[in-house]
Amino acid sequence: MNLAGLPVSQKTPPFVSQKLRRFARGQDCAMRLPGICNRDPETTVLCHIRRFSGAGIAQKPDDFIAYHGCSACHAAEAEAGDDDLLHALIETQRRVYAHFRSLTP
Repeated sequence: MNLAGLPVSQKTPPFVSQKLRRFARGQDCAMRLPGICNRDPETTVLCHIRRFSGAGIAQKPDDFIAYHGCSACHAAEAEAGDDDLLHALIETQRRVYAHFRSLTP
């Protein structure tokens, strides 16, 4: 049982996508924390959101539960509010959708 009293489901391996990870490199930061963001696309990576129990201890959540974040925002993610994380996730998902949709005929 988990903390909510529900049965623990069997663990499945996380979804890992090298395409999503490569696509994140060079993107603008989607988090843009005021006074923290370095606005340097060269430091942008795919930042996994762990706050909402997307994975267990020492595990990364699925690659689609992530946002494009610069090194500074990623390091300060604990200071971000839930609304900041949601905004960054939505912006990233829109970018990903637009990019990969354009690749299909």
